[in-house]
Amino acid sequence: MFEGLPDVGEYVARLVLRRRVPGPLGIVIYHHLGDLMNAAEYALSHYFPISLDEPYLQNSSLGTPYQKWAYFTNKDFAEAAECLRRLIVATFHYYEHTNDSRHSDEITTLKDASHWFREMATGYACCVIDPDRQRLATTAVDVTPFADSETTRFRNVWNRPPWERSDGPSPTVVRRTVIDIDDRYVVHRLHAEGAARLRQLRRVRDELANGLKSVLTVDDVLAGHAGHLSQWWIGVVTTLGTTGNPARRWQDLVAGDGGAAG
Repeated sequence: MFEGLPDVGEYVARLVLRRRVPGPLGIVIYHHLGDLMNAAEYALSHYFPISLDEPYLQNSSLGTPYQKWAYFTNKDFAEAAECLRRLIVATFHYYEHTNDSRHSDEITTLKDASHWFREMATGYACCVIDPDRQRLATTAVDVTPFADSETTRFRNVWNRPPWERSDGPSPTVVRRTVIDIDDRYVVHRLHAEGAARLRQLRRVRDELANGLKSVLTVDDVLAGHAGHLSQWWIGVVTTLGTTGNPARRWQDLVAGDGGAAG
């Protein structure tokens, strides 16, 4: 659960602190990171870990106790995924704004960056539960193979000339795993794994806060800005797994992966 999110948070924090941009965008990113952390913690602790024997799950118009549990858990995780999408959109704005378009290699890596950010914004779903069978799908994400952790610059992974391309499959940004949860112990294990990763994400958020305090002035925080974050082209794309009913979310998720299970 939440595999790779601490790495994404660490990359975002390093990007903001290394490529200083006058104005409030770094603060906006900080708060989006906080939103993600809060929504993920709520999703992990609200309905997800409870027993299906709880009285308030019984005799529901939503169906069986499992179906009611799946319905509310899916809503909670969908909100966390939407918070991540907002963070990703704001972070790409920051990356794009600090990219030096005077150099051709910077333009090339910007294309690679846009590929990674789009995959994240449109393909990430923290956790989606099948409302009809006791199984769920979790998403893991990679940033380390695609971006240099020190310079924060995206590597030329996808946008290579034909003579530099390998015959192997393209690298994967998001990976999904389908897990059976007939045994509720599996849910408790996923809860513990997710809680540990969120503690890592909280540390990253706190480090970003301390870094921003040391480099930003009140004028930076209160400065105006041009345009709005949703102007970027992925801002109008709905994140996978955040709309429709639970059955539709599950079908969209599995269909996108060819039904692969892990």
